[in-house]
Amino acid sequence: MDVVFYLFALGLVIANFAGANDTHFRIIAVFLLMQCYLQFVMYLRLFDQTAVMVSMLFYITKDIMVFILVFFVGIIAFANMFYIMQGIAHNMGVVPSESRIVDENFALAILATFNAAFGNFETEVFKKYGPHQWLLWVIYVSLVLILCLIMLNMIIALMGDTYTQVDALRVEERMKAKCRLIHENEFIFARKFFFSNFRYIIVATVDRVTDDVVDPQK
Repeated sequence: MDVVFYLFALGLVIANFAGANDTHFRIIAVFLLMQCYLQFVMYLRLFDQTAVMVSMLFYITKDIMVFILVFFVGIIAFANMFYIMQGIAHNMGVVPSESRIVDENFALAILATFNAAFGNFETEVFKKYGPHQWLLWVIYVSLVLILCLIMLNMIIALMGDTYTQVDALRVEERMKAKCRLIHENEFIFARKFFFSNFRYIIVATVDRVTDDVVDPQK
């Protein structure tokens, strides 16, 4: 992550001094800004209040990778169906701009179907397909049931399960998050010099006095 950040920063400086096109300069600046905010989020692991939350984002992302793969396979499948169905309107002599379900470009058709998976889809164009619109409705209802209802609720359940597991180990996750931060930034200081005589990181905590009576015989 640090390497990517430095590469984009170097690219931005070079583009500025080289008098690069303003559009290209802004594109590099956007990627650099994304890296800046991502670095800022990672450094929030310094604080107890946010360390567990940042770790939770890492664990949730890791746990849903397989789900994301299956989800995008479903999106591509439905995009392919809608993309093929558009050819029926062309055969019927309907103007393409009036019968467009998804975009003529297949990559943009996938993005349109991704948008549809979150409920943003226009069905008025189905009327242009006359007696064949029933098949479009079958595809659309299947999309809503599989992608919107089943799979999106599955990801909520997966995220809730991960949250419960991480929250149960809140103290340990705080320590792990800080250890990761030290490991990622150990190049800043001479670790061999400062810790030459130490093998472990010792965590000291304040013990609170209680009213429990301690048996001196034990």
